[in-house]
Amino acid sequence: MTESMQSVGIRIKELREKQSLTRQDLASYIGRDISEKEVQAWEEQSVFPGFEKFDELTDVLGTSLDYLLSGKKEHDQQIYFLPDVLEEIEEKLQESELSEREKNKYRLMYRQFVAIMEMAIEQPKRVESFVESMAQTWRMIQE
Repeated sequence: MTESMQSVGIRIKELREKQSLTRQDLASYIGRDISEKEVQAWEEQSVFPGFEKFDELTDVLGTSLDYLLSGKKEHDQQIYFLPDVLEEIEEKLQESELSEREKNKYRLMYRQFVAIMEMAIEQPKRVESFVESMAQTWRMIQE
């Protein structure tokens, strides 16, 4: 195993912890019968994640495949929160009676929403129908 591949587990752990996710949370978000023990094996570098899992890993961890595999930060596509909105969301989450797992789900949904909006700006045709569907849902909720 090359040095950069050995470091993949370290980067997975670093990014997971940065997002306050447990190994079980990460396993649940990735799905496909991933267990907490498998995530632990990745992080301890005893097993390399299958390449089919990297799409989910990069989405959940908010990073690029390039960063996970090589550690090159200049190509990192980390999704950054809008500071004022993040602060408000975090404050509401902390005041809520939700479990830490539920709070992490909302944090992940917010990151995914930001990523969708970024994609809508960069590639409007790819997400146009999705955004319109969201707008229709929002209008229905408002009625």
